[in-house]
Amino acid sequence: MGVSDNPAVAILLATCNGERFLAAQLDSIASQSWPRIDIWASDDGSTDSTREILDRFASSWSRGKFIIIDGPRLGRAAANFRQLILRADAGYRFVAFADQDDVWLATKLERAIGALAAFKDELPRVHCSRTRLIDAMGREVGHSPAFRRPPGFRNALVQSLAGGNTMVLNHTAFMLLRQASERTGYVAHDWWTYQIVSAAGGEMLYSPVADTLYRQHGANEVGTNQGLGPQWQRLRAVAGGRYRAWNGANLDALGKCLELMTSESRETMAVFERARAGSALDRVAALRRSGVYRQTAAGQAMLYAAAAAGLL
Repeated sequence: MGVSDNPAVAILLATCNGERFLAAQLDSIASQSWPRIDIWASDDGSTDSTREILDRFASSWSRGKFIIIDGPRLGRAAANFRQLILRADAGYRFVAFADQDDVWLATKLERAIGALAAFKDELPRVHCSRTRLIDAMGREVGHSPAFRRPPGFRNALVQSLAGGNTMVLNHTAFMLLRQASERTGYVAHDWWTYQIVSAAGGEMLYSPVADTLYRQHGANEVGTNQGLGPQWQRLRAVAGGRYRAWNGANLDALGKCLELMTSESRETMAVFERARAGSALDRVAALRRSGVYRQTAAGQAMLYAAAAAGLL
């Protein structure tokens, strides 16, 4: 694998009223084949038994450290994860995100770390993947889409590639993310990770192998984008102006990190910003010049329609 000393991997776990599924998630992390695991859990003001579950696991955790901190109480998972990114020790070679309601297959961490360890750490890299979708009872109900277009900043500007629950970062990527997150908040920690790593010339190692069981239970802050229901929700987000607001927030955040970005990424962003202003023809022309893309033909068509309608 190329990792001879089996370094500890840090798991950044954001929780809030997660008592229903949290124990199953922690059990699956405890069952990982990777031997050394430190957990950093930020609990965002839970009023159920979430904190007690965390305390119980912390008292018996034998894989490494188990640190519990109080969340920012801003009511958003992105803010909770941002606090974890800023508070966790900076010395880890590998860092992973964890949601409170999923289940990990036993080799999830080992597979991701093996892929990252095949490279030197001078370039920021993130391993991410598809997910298997399960319902509240743990029954498999499908998979997230298998994206085939290459990852990159031109995609990251308008689409998140993979869920944070699949992401494992090398040290260079985590330090870049930490530096960027000191400057700004963001819409979603996984989308932001994709944006800042690709903007800086880093690599996303996207795997079609799904080793995260992504639970869909009706209370997800963000759910899967598979199927007609989520597609309809995306259309509503575009038509209602939410997609434009998200893009605006992302551009504002990236604007605070310009010197962390490559010159090519800065130019792409500048052209993309022109695709959000001016006449409909000017917007569509600028979008084409930017080279910005979504992963599917339907998504690309939606992108151009949004530009034409001034909803980008």
